[in-house]
Amino acid sequence: MKKNVVLGIISSVFRMFVVFLISLVWLRYLLYDFSLSLALAICLTISFEVILIAVRKKRLIQNRQKEEDKKKEEGYANYFIFNDDSSAVNFFFMLAKKKHNAIKKSKYILIIHPNSKIVVFPFFTFRDFCADDLSYIFSALKNVEFDRLVVCASKVSAECEMLSKKFDKKTVILDRHGCYVLMKDYNIFPEKVIMPLENPKLTFFQLLQFAFCKQRTKGYFFASVLLLLSSFLVRQNIYYVIMSSILLLLSLIAYSNPKFNKKEEKKEVLS
Repeated sequence: MKKNVVLGIISSVFRMFVVFLISLVWLRYLLYDFSLSLALAICLTISFEVILIAVRKKRLIQNRQKEEDKKKEEGYANYFIFNDDSSAVNFFFMLAKKKHNAIKKSKYILIIHPNSKIVVFPFFTFRDFCADDLSYIFSALKNVEFDRLVVCASKVSAECEMLSKKFDKKTVILDRHGCYVLMKDYNIFPEKVIMPLENPKLTFFQLLQFAFCKQRTKGYFFASVLLLLSSFLVRQNIYYVIMSSILLLLSLIAYSNPKFNKKEEKKEVLS
């Protein structure tokens, strides 16, 4: 952390120094008074730094907001995935009836406008929403009169998006980002959020276990032999000799050290 702070300070000082020099050179060329040029160069440098800090702060806030929105998108989608289909239907019915004349069915919501009918069909799964899912929805709605189909899903395959444009009736497929935008427009959100699991970071011991497991023995050994043979062809061969020796040592550790080669116990699935 301290190293990053020091590097940041050095970078800022260097940037200000470069801006100051450029400003001073051009102002000195345009103005005859050196004192005035120096004062204006300092003012321009400070102004540039203040504007840069403000822009970076604004961008940082925007990036944090995007990260939070992305987590919420996945969290709301996970809420529908982990619950039964009725929870998604009930939610989107509550969302639709806020502004429209909506009728709730067992698997979808029918929105009735004076000149059109829209079907909202929630379909949340862990896998990508695919062409087979879209075919299933149209099959389920074969006896329903509607002008537009809106599918709410978590992730959508590119093939399915292309296929949706080929149907006679207008079809809109919203992924979890599109669903989140719709929720924000109507200011209605699910009562719970199931946040995505973060990928655990490798510990130092796990890194050593990965580097020195028995499966790495052959790789280290062949690399060391290759470097050793290369040392006979190169005039200054001390580097190859050293690296070859290190790789041989690593292959020996990977092969013989039991600490990094624990055998996994076989578990009977059906017992």
